[in-house]
Amino acid sequence: MGLLGGLNTALANLRYRQERQLAEYEEGKAYFDIDVKVGKDENNNALLSIEVPYKNIWLKDAEDVFETTLELSFEIFNLDEVKIWEFRKDYLISLTEEELPEKMNESYFITIPLSLNEGKYSLLLELINKTGDEKLKKSLTFTI
Repeated sequence: MGLLGGLNTALANLRYRQERQLAEYEEGKAYFDIDVKVGKDENNNALLSIEVPYKNIWLKDAEDVFETTLELSFEIFNLDEVKIWEFRKDYLISLTEEELPEKMNESYFITIPLSLNEGKYSLLLELINKTGDEKLKKSLTFTI
């Protein structure tokens, strides 16, 4: 009975730790958010701006740096819901151990010039943090 009781206690402790880790992971995923805006640059050209707070980006330890890859993809549709623009690009983020603390209060910015005529558009955007496969989708409508 002593051996069986000890095994049950060890399994219960393992289950508790796994449930706690899963809850912490899911809680962390809830904080993965971005700010997406369409505006104009200094020359009055349309510009897509994406802001991702560093504190919300999961990084993996890769030798002397912490890094991840953000995979950005989006589609732009005109008023008739016809796709007129498709984009996909990977962005590598790599920080040293020294850079990490100072970046936690800053954001990673992605800006993409948009060659669009005046009009109303809708945007469907997906950002994937390849460390942890966190996926975030955003949609918005905008006017140029």
